[in-house]
Amino acid sequence: MTGIRRVASVATITVAVAAASIAAMPAAQAGLEAPAEAPAAYAIGGGGVLAPACQLVTVDLSNGAVGTLGAPSSVEACAHDLAVAPDGSVWGIAEPSGAPPALLVHFDPATGEVLSSTAITGDFPDASIAEGGLAFDAAGTLFAQLSTDACVGVCLYTLDRDTAVATLVGGPGDDLLSSFMYYLGADCAGSMVTTEVSKGSNGDAASAESDPTAQVFGPTLASVDPATGLVTTGSAFQDDFDLAGLDYARADGTLYALGRVGPTPTGSTDDTTAATGDVGAAAFDASLFVVDPETAGITEVTALSEPNLDISALGIAGECPVPPPPAPVVLAPTFTG
Repeated sequence: MTGIRRVASVATITVAVAAASIAAMPAAQAGLEAPAEAPAAYAIGGGGVLAPACQLVTVDLSNGAVGTLGAPSSVEACAHDLAVAPDGSVWGIAEPSGAPPALLVHFDPATGEVLSSTAITGDFPDASIAEGGLAFDAAGTLFAQLSTDACVGVCLYTLDRDTAVATLVGGPGDDLLSSFMYYLGADCAGSMVTTEVSKGSNGDAASAESDPTAQVFGPTLASVDPATGLVTTGSAFQDDFDLAGLDYARADGTLYALGRVGPTPTGSTDDTTAATGDVGAAAFDASLFVVDPETAGITEVTALSEPNLDISALGIAGECPVPPPPAPVVLAPTFTG
């Protein structure tokens, strides 16, 4: 059985009072190094029982080095997924209280400061993220996965990043109305992916969300049609892979993941342990992986450099490559006698 690694909500992690001093420390005081140049990727550090608050950190895709951006930890920085716009701005989707409304979070990419945290609104009373997904396509359109009263299942929406107003694209399809979706990524060729998890608890997927004994089916790597929201399941990740983040690198089209291979250790920050309030729980030891979009096969690139801080919610910066202009047509002169 494989579970998606989840950032514990504020309601769950307030029991970890003994760890509050860890969470309050800026990343520079937690043994992280300041990045020497513009980061290639961002992630969220913290959010587990060891660090109830969170901060935006950088991840070097070549060596797994985790770096600080300077802003201190805060609960409002606990994004479930990240997306970096083509212009370099950094955005997250969050639900810090563990209940609606879902929030669109705007981060300062230079300092990691939360610039704004805006409730997502639309033709529905409230939006919850069901662990959520957020991605920019090649044209700079912001997409989000949301659960709302206006659509059955985890549905695809576009978001106005200035107002956080959501516009429905469509639902996942009849076969996946009871599934959960985690993370969202889009490449320059128009492909969009998420991960789909089905849970069973007396046939009721809704109650399975709060049932640690519910059987988990998945996760599978799934494609999302950005024009309709329809989700098509693909290959399953290997059984012992615990996923913590997923995103495409637009520069070269590589699909990366944060996660861990192996059995869940005693005292980890998974759902069951977090719910018990185990203040002695270990951090989530994530590594960086490359994912095959066709098979969901994973290849480890490197372990992350900061093993004592939960790292999740990958967002990769970069612009889509611009094709070179066509070569000029040179016409050979024609001479007539």
